[in-house]
Amino acid sequence: MLRVIILLVIFLPHVAYAQIGLAGIDGNSDQPIDIVSDTLTVNSQKNIAVFKGDVEAQQGTLTLKSDKMKVFYNNDSSKENNSLSKIITTGHTHLTVPDKQAKSNNGIYDVDKGIILLQGNVVLTKGENKLQGDNFVYNVKNGKSKITSKKIPSKGTAGEKPKKQRVKGVFIPNKKPESK
Repeated sequence: MLRVIILLVIFLPHVAYAQIGLAGIDGNSDQPIDIVSDTLTVNSQKNIAVFKGDVEAQQGTLTLKSDKMKVFYNNDSSKENNSLSKIITTGHTHLTVPDKQAKSNNGIYDVDKGIILLQGNVVLTKGENKLQGDNFVYNVKNGKSKITSKKIPSKGTAGEKPKKQRVKGVFIPNKKPESK
């Protein structure tokens, strides 16, 4: 399978110097961004770039993978460097930094607001520790996060409150070295 390797610095100068880094996640925000995908479609009139097919974006030690990645950018001719405003990932979204991983069905990174939202079958892991839910919100500006689960329609009697899935966490304590 032929893969199109996109170096933003060469092929998309209006996106090239955008800093979409995830502040607070391993200091990657000033690193260049490389995106690899099977195809790329750019709509300059709408300021949108769509990467499809086994998409992988790399910025420093941060990697974001998905089936499709839609990148929205600001095209302000008064500024030397244009900036990205939003990234939407669709299908098999995986976000990894050293020793941490997040998986979900879809994701949105609102760069302007500094908010990352992962949606659908969210699994967060660090080592053997694991959190599961339906939605994960992370504020890159202040480091606060929240994981929630969706309501399940009730199959009981009329007027019964919908049941809610539960957030699940598994936390493995550090093992103490055996004394001799």
